[in-house]
Amino acid sequence: MAIELKSPFDKVKNNPNFREISDEEFAEANAEISVVMDEFSHTLRIEQAQAEKALSELYLTF
Repeated sequence: MAIELKSPFDKVKNNPNFREISDEEFAEANAEISVVMDEFSHTLRIEQAQAEKALSELYLTF
């Protein structure tokens, strides 16, 4: 009995809302995602610094 291997993208391609996009559309979307990821990364660094400061202050109280 043969096993049929399917692409993980078969479900996407069979979705009625799926459509191919141009290289230009892909580049624009990728640029937007990069901006959001940079902002998110910056926010995480700020929150990490604040958490580290709070933790060091907590250690100083003991």
